[in-house]
Amino acid sequence: MKEKYENQLFYHMMTALISGIFGFCMIAISDAILQKPRKLTNEEFELMKQHTIKGGQIIQDTFGRIDNVQFLTMAYDIALYHHEKWNGKGYPYHLKRKEIPLCARIMAIADVFDAVSENRCYRQALPLDECFEIIANGAGLDFDPLLTEVFLDIKDQVIEIHQHDRHDQEYDNHMKTLENQ
Repeated sequence: MKEKYENQLFYHMMTALISGIFGFCMIAISDAILQKPRKLTNEEFELMKQHTIKGGQIIQDTFGRIDNVQFLTMAYDIALYHHEKWNGKGYPYHLKRKEIPLCARIMAIADVFDAVSENRCYRQALPLDECFEIIANGAGLDFDPLLTEVFLDIKDQVIEIHQHDRHDQEYDNHMKTLENQ
């Protein structure tokens, strides 16, 4: 069973990252909230939580006519359900366990890992060991325990992808600096 998920986990993470779905939902949230350097107020957090529903609507409205139904369904499910938690305490619909589509359960892990391993306007990135610990501690609460185990088993691949992505970002930032000189 575990081996079955290893390939799916890697496939869904890469598909979502490459296709831009990973941050697509945030288009619907104002920059004032996204770039706020302090903790969000309760009202701002409620607005932020709407990115799942709005992201799903944007995907349906924008890509609803594409022929690849499987991709459209996966993109919609990721957008709408990636903040649902294994224990049912997520949002927007408080789904739990296998009520949450597989691609969204996978993306929940990738989304949290991305959130804690990258710099944000309100804090620095955490060390990678700490990021993996956060994921491990969420097994059975926030995340599907089997998928969490698989994610931790492919730790070396995740680190390699993370470092490659960070290198690309550093290169892009360097090129922008040169352009502005």
